[in-house]
Amino acid sequence: MNPSHLELQELYDPQKLFNYLRNHHWNKGIPQEFIEEWAQMNISHYSLTEADQLDFEIILNKVKSPSQVKCSPHKIPTLKIQEITHPAESIPSIYEEPEEFRDWFYTKLDLIEDIIDKFKNNLQQLNGLKIHKISNLEIRKMFTSGDQIFNQFQNSANFDASSVINNYSKGLETILNDKLSSCLRPLTELYQSKFRRKNTSPEFNNKFGDLMKKKSISLGKWVGIMKDWKIPYKDAELRDFYACIEKNFDNQTIMIIQRACEFISQYREAHSKTSSMDKIVLIRPKAIGLINSVIDVLYDNLSEYSEIPSLLDFKQFKSWLLFKLSKIEHFLDIH
Repeated sequence: MNPSHLELQELYDPQKLFNYLRNHHWNKGIPQEFIEEWAQMNISHYSLTEADQLDFEIILNKVKSPSQVKCSPHKIPTLKIQEITHPAESIPSIYEEPEEFRDWFYTKLDLIEDIIDKFKNNLQQLNGLKIHKISNLEIRKMFTSGDQIFNQFQNSANFDASSVINNYSKGLETILNDKLSSCLRPLTELYQSKFRRKNTSPEFNNKFGDLMKKKSISLGKWVGIMKDWKIPYKDAELRDFYACIEKNFDNQTIMIIQRACEFISQYREAHSKTSSMDKIVLIRPKAIGLINSVIDVLYDNLSEYSEIPSLLDFKQFKSWLLFKLSKIEHFLDIH
């Protein structure tokens, strides 16, 4: 690209520069060779952080590019695994030696679990949040952004760190929208016309009105919803919405979500106020513990394996592997 062909604004405005490139050079998509070369940062020598990597994965997914941006190796926790010097072992045949294969298989699972546990401990030391269980890149980005700000300014006592808790709050809110609100969406469609005609009760509008407007429910409103879920409501809409929540989530899960929302929502400051880093340092450990509890109950209790679980969530991944092994054994038995 010749810079002389661009207006000054196009050269220094990222969006205008992208539009120029898309119209004149990338009309068939962003070349993979360009992204791979750009990611090397040969001119600036900048090293991409994990947060940067998540940013670009989201962007490339939006523009439907199959390319991947590689994160600088020293930014990712790594394990030192000793080089294997002994000869490769023989794997028992699953057809001829099914019991020996099972023993070998379980031994390898235990070995992998030990390695994953060590890796997860390294991750926990970095940010404390169990984001490895979450596949949604945008949710992970919210938590990672909060941690990045905290790690960068945690020694600046008077720094306005409200963005740390705000990112945690947005991440938790998006988790609830992803896991709870999604269960309620069939009901929002059922009562949509009644809501538009303003024939739903004020109490229903206060609790679930944002959802009916295709917006996410705030943490503060989730607190109210969770507190009142055992009240025998008279109007059909509230009864149906609460029955749907009760059908999909047990009492313990509801209590865990309620406690997390109560604690974090009270510290989510308005944009006109500030929270000192000293204050965030004090409340962050409890906030992380509560968020992790929500992640545990909402991302562990999966009844079906619609996709392969993350290897970092090894208990779930191990269950998936054993489930697949049982299917193979059943197939061999009947054949």
